Order: sequence, then structure tokens, then C-alpha cells
Amino acid sequence: MRVLQLALCCAALGSWSTDAVGQTNVGDADQSVPDSRSGSHSSAVADAADWQGAWTTDRGLLELKLDDDSISGQLGGKTKVQGVVDGRRLQLSYSSGFYRYEATLALDDSGHSFSGESKRGRTTSSWDGVRAQADPVPDAEPLDFSGHWLLSWGVAQLSQEGNQVEGTYGANGFGSIKGTVSGRRLDFQWKRIRASGHGWLEVLPDGQRLLGQTVDSKTNREIVGTRAIGYEPEPAAPAPGSTVRGIASNGMLYVLRWPESGNEPTFGRDAIVLLHGSNFTTAGMVGVVAKRWPEIAAKNAIIGIQGENWARWSKADDLRFNYTYVNWMGRSTYRGYPYTDRESPALVMEVIDEIVQRHQFRRLFVGGHSQGGYLTYVLHMHFPEKLAGTFPIAGGMIMQAEPDVFEDADLQRAQRDTPMVIVHGRRDRVVGYSSSTYAYHRLLDHDFHNVNLLSPDAGHPFDFLPIGDALAWLDGASSIDGDSLRVWAEQAAEANDWRSVGTALKRAKDLSQFDQLDQVRQAHEQAASARSQELLADIRNNLDSSWIDGYLEWKEQFGASETAVELQAAFEPLRQEHTARAKPLLAEARKLFREKKQDAGWEKYRQVVEQCYASPHYRTWKDRVTKHFSAE
Repeated sequence: MRVLQLALCCAALGSWSTDAVGQTNVGDADQSVPDSRSGSHSSAVADAADWQGAWTTDRGLLELKLDDDSISGQLGGKTKVQGVVDGRRLQLSYSSGFYRYEATLALDDSGHSFSGESKRGRTTSSWDGVRAQADPVPDAEPLDFSGHWLLSWGVAQLSQEGNQVEGTYGANGFGSIKGTVSGRRLDFQWKRIRASGHGWLEVLPDGQRLLGQTVDSKTNREIVGTRAIGYEPEPAAPAPGSTVRGIASNGMLYVLRWPESGNEPTFGRDAIVLLHGSNFTTAGMVGVVAKRWPEIAAKNAIIGIQGENWARWSKADDLRFNYTYVNWMGRSTYRGYPYTDRESPALVMEVIDEIVQRHQFRRLFVGGHSQGGYLTYVLHMHFPEKLAGTFPIAGGMIMQAEPDVFEDADLQRAQRDTPMVIVHGRRDRVVGYSSSTYAYHRLLDHDFHNVNLLSPDAGHPFDFLPIGDALAWLDGASSIDGDSLRVWAEQAAEANDWRSVGTALKRAKDLSQFDQLDQVRQAHEQAASARSQELLADIRNNLDSSWIDGYLEWKEQFGASETAVELQAAFEPLRQEHTARAKPLLAEARKLFREKKQDAGWEKYRQVVEQCYASPHYRTWKDRVTKHFSAE
């Protein structure tokens, strides 16, 4: 037995990078793979030489070289390695950034792959690898690669006949794979848009995970994957109170929980769609909603749609995902980059359309948490005609969801007609509460009367936020039953929740039920008129900005009232004047900040607040300007 000293000294494992194929890789350095010796091994006790060569691992490329009685090499193209080999086991100690790790790896009988774990303090994570560019295991039967795989490239849908495999990868539909299986290894050609190349994949001994490599690019990239265990194409409706996991036609994964109210036909049933946060899953969210709000689970189907990007570090028993939407411009006035039209907003709506078509759901409520909250705003603004209501949770509004980046009149009308409840804890330290107050005020300033804000004394976690209250509000705001709508409106009036009363009255008009709410309407108008004449005089006189905050507070509660029509007519010319005045000031401020002249830039923003207070930009900048200058 040879004993070798092994240690790893490294900077952090590097940044994530993506090549033309769409896969992700750890490390910035060149990942080109040198030829390794053949993988032909016996089951005899191994020595240090059996570890020599290049290994494709789920932590990057591991290159080991035997020199007399020592082993040296690199991990991820730049991390130096040294250590102890004891037969088929390799003991590693290494540093990554500020952390120290201890790892134990073991070769399988074929010598083609290893498995093990790495520990940092009390935290343990797996570490797997296969030989790079080695020959297949001799005399092995071709493995079945067919089915759905979650790859670092995106979900792959493969079919196999004999030893021939073909299929697609990526839910966006841009990638294809075609190749031949030898043993556990698939050698394939890939194509994606205008790029193409070669690569290989090898299934690990557990039969559920795989590793691979592209082999013909200047910077080769490893591929990591796992089977989509438990997810089936076009699953039937589950039994009452139970859950199934499905795969949509575009390869996206979802979870569907059936209501507990029985197996009667689904026509007329409502559904709630949940979207997860970064590196998370909707599987847990579906269960949380069912457990915490059983009255919702009793009568609504709950659907959780996973992001198209699998988090490559997550395992089959706890899969995690991410969405994409930053470059997706949809129906806005922006124009995106080529091939960005197949990011999460389009893919999620395809899944929703497919499930709704299959199960004939009636009303559809979509809500997402954190990363999913950002996506929810996008879905609301680009597909409002398909939704009964939305509830973004602990998220924010990105530029292509801003209310002033749309020109289609029918789309703008549907955006305002579709109810939205924003949910955000005031103590959120992950996504600041100001993200939601910004979105709320932006919507109010663009005449979205069917939007509400719930702001509990809570932090970021989904489990402790008032999802039940949000859904109850949406249920009332989108009611299709006149009696239920009347009860909701009366309860809101008793609580002096005049904003919700305005939403109920608008809904009553849509249902031709307005006369049934006449008493509520009269109470609403009486409350609205209490300050209306005073505010109308302030608007017409416009002596200074002292009246604007009071008017905006009043409009938040009574903007949908009949009394508001006269005030808004008087306010509109001033709004247009101030909006035109604010536009060049904002452009100058942005220019000054780009030139690193922050003080001058802040002065421009202060002018927007002080001189353009009737513009939609006033509330956006008021708190920021106040905070900035008070800190000086």
C-alpha cells in the first residue's frame, strides 16, 4: 500500500458560467480534458495509480497525476490538490475561501466512477465523479437512458431504441441530443440554435444520477444530472386530498394536489398556482398551504410549477429549481434579445394552459414567493386575461412589469381589471419590504384600483405570511356569485375598508349586480365626500405641495368612487404638466449617476419630489430623497 499526502488549497470554487449549450459549470478556468487511461479494471485492491487521470465530478474537473509516491493535480482548473490514498479510498483535506473541508472518496469496482462525501464542520454533502473520456465498462449491457432527466443544461426528454438515443434538452425547446449507448455511457452530438458539438454522459452506479462532459470546445464543460423520479407525463387527477407529480409537454415539472371535496367532475372548480423562491421547490409550498389553510385545500386544486432550471446541487429526494425572466420582454414596449422569448413567463403559462385544458378549471389564482413573486408580477402584466387574480409574495417589480411600458389598450384594461394582492412582511431581510411598497404605489399611480397590500409584522419565510387572507380577498374581488359578493362588500364597509368596497362595486358592475349593492354604494360615496370638496379646492388652487399626500391617501381609499371622478378630472392636467417636467430631470439624474456625480444626481431627484409632486414619480422618490438628505 502506498501512502500519499493530499491537501487542497484554493480560492473559492469560482463563479458559475454558461456556454452555448446552456449548461452550467463551476470555475472560470479552462476546463479542457486531457486523455485518460482506459477504464478497464479488475476488482482487485487498487493503488494510487488507479486514481490517476481526469475525473468529471459534480464539483468541477478533477485532474490527478501520479509522480513516484505522490499525487498532485487540480480541481476546477485552478485548485491544487494533494493527499492520502489507501487502496480504493482517497482522503482529501482542502480549503475553499475561508472554509476547510475533509473529504472521503471511494472507487467503484469498475474503476470508472467514485462516490463519497465532503464535510465542512457539521455540514456534509455528496461528491461524485466519473472518468473523463475513458472507454466504457467492458462487456456491460447498454443502459436505458430513456425518460426525463434533469440536467445542468435543462430538463432532457430522451427516447431509446436498442443502443440509439435521441431527444431534446431545455424546456425552451432549443436543444437536441442524438447518440449511442455503450454500457453506462452515452456518446452524443448536441445542437442548440446555431451551436453544435459532441459530448458524453455516464450514469453513476446508483442508476439515478449522471455526469458528463462536452469534449470539443475550447473550454469544455461538465454536465450534471439526475432522473426526474416520481414525475410522470400527463398524470390523471389524483384522489381527493392527494397529490401527483407531472411533466408538462415542454418538460416543466409540476405538483398537483386535488381538493378534498370529492371526485366529482372538475368543471367549475378553481385552482391556485404556486411559484417558488430561489433554489427552492413548490412541492413543499403545496403542502404548507394545504396544512395551514385547510378550508382552501378543501375546495381548490393547488398546483406548484417548478422552475425550468434545476439546481444542480440538489438530489432526487429534495429537488430544487430556479426560474428565468430577466431577459423576457413579452408584450411590453421593450424588445428582448434573440431566443429569450422562451424563459419562465412563457413556459409557466404553457404549463398552466395545459393543466387548465385537461382539468377544466374555472378561476385561476397565481401567486409566487420571493423569486416567484417577481415572476408573478410579470405574469399579471403580460397574461391578465387568463387569470382571475394574482398574489405576489415578498417579491418585487422588474422593468418589464412596470405599468407604463405597455401600449395595447385591451391589455392595459385587463391588467387593471384583474385583482392583485401584494403580500410582504415588514421585517423581511431578504427582499426588502420597500420592494412591495414601490410596486403598490406604482400601480396606484397608474390607476390600478383592484390592487391591495397586506403587510404583516413578519419576515421572509412563506410559511408565516397571510396567504389565506390574500386568497380570501381575491375570492371576493373576482366573485362570480352575487350573494357572496354582497356579503364581502358589506363586511368591508363595516370595517371601513373602502378600497375593498370600491373593488366589490366594480365587480358588481361586471356581474350586472350593481343594484344589489346600493346601500354599500351609498355608504362608500358618503365616506368619500367627507373631504372631497376640501381636496378639490386644494387641487385647483395648488398653492404648494402640502395637499398632495392627503389627496393620494384619499385616492387610495376612494379612487374607484363616483365622487373621485371630479377630483381626478381636476388633477389630470396638473399630473400631465408635472410628468412632462419630471422626465428631463430623471434623465439628467441617471446621467449624473453614470458619471459618478451622485450629489448632483440626488439634487435632480429632489427637484422631482419638490417640483413634480403631481407626477407618478413623486412617491417613487420621496422616501428615498428624504432618507438620503436626512443622513447627511
